Amino acid sequence: MARTILIILVVALAGGGLLYQRHMAQVTEQEIEEGLREARRTFEDKAASIVTEDTEAYLSRIATALTAYEQELDRVYEGYEDRRDPNAYAAEVKKQLEEGQIEEASASSMLEAFDLVKDAYDTLMQGNWTPVLTATGPGNIRIDIYDFDRTEDMDGNPLLEGKAFFWGVQENTRISWGQLRLEYWYTAPPDPEMKRILRKQGKPVDAEVLQVLGRAEGDATPYIFLQSLDDYIPTFPAFVSVGIIRLPAMPRDAEKVDIEYGFTARKGGDAFDVMAAWEQLDIPPAWTLGESDVWAADEIEATRDEILGIDPNEEED
Repeated sequence: MARTILIILVVALAGGGLLYQRHMAQVTEQEIEEGLREARRTFEDKAASIVTEDTEAYLSRIATALTAYEQELDRVYEGYEDRRDPNAYAAEVKKQLEEGQIEEASASSMLEAFDLVKDAYDTLMQGNWTPVLTATGPGNIRIDIYDFDRTEDMDGNPLLEGKAFFWGVQENTRISWGQLRLEYWYTAPPDPEMKRILRKQGKPVDAEVLQVLGRAEGDATPYIFLQSLDDYIPTFPAFVSVGIIRLPAMPRDAEKVDIEYGFTARKGGDAFDVMAAWEQLDIPPAWTLGESDVWAADEIEATRDEILGIDPNEEED
């Protein structure tokens, strides 16, 4: 009889130990989740006050905020570093593909998105990006376009592809994309009509002048745009989305370019119209068409007034 009781008691103790371990695992998981939420919330508050500053101050302060965020993550995951695997999403997708739970096309799309998110995550956390184009907008919104590469569309037309951070655009921000507009400039001797205008304006008439070559317009919708980045990497910083923006390769004769990029961001009951504009940027050689490339953008020919630099709303004396 005593032996039976002993066996039952040992089994009961073993079962109780298993329940206790499960309970402690749940407590630990909850503590990590709460710590991570607080760390992301703190970074969000800092970022919201930083992204509207001038470029130099913004880059310095956001790097400091990201370093502090990394240190807070170290504290949250101390002793449980194995739960902080930024590649866990990709590993799970590959596992589901191998087990036949998802189709290869779906897995490919999911992994393409993850690769963009992981690249952006590494870039942010290492603080090693310098915006090629950066602009602020209302609603604590900032666009950083960085790391331009040369690529092609499905028809083989040359394109420029820039990775982008959309600060202030989060998972609950609704976006309505506007227009992308490019205006190209080149330097040329003034023709007789332009000489007449320059002479009337009291300007030199013999030197070469900057003139509009042409324009290209299109939809501002990014080639790829991803929100809710913590679905891919739970520790991804808050207050930012990522995307890839494509521009047409630029005419060989163009020397400078104006770029306008617009969208509307809706946060709660507020709507913020964002128009990022960069004027007369020097065009790097890598951005222009090669000798064998063909211009394939939706080109809009410059008007005579634009070529001559005349505002059509102003009457000549």
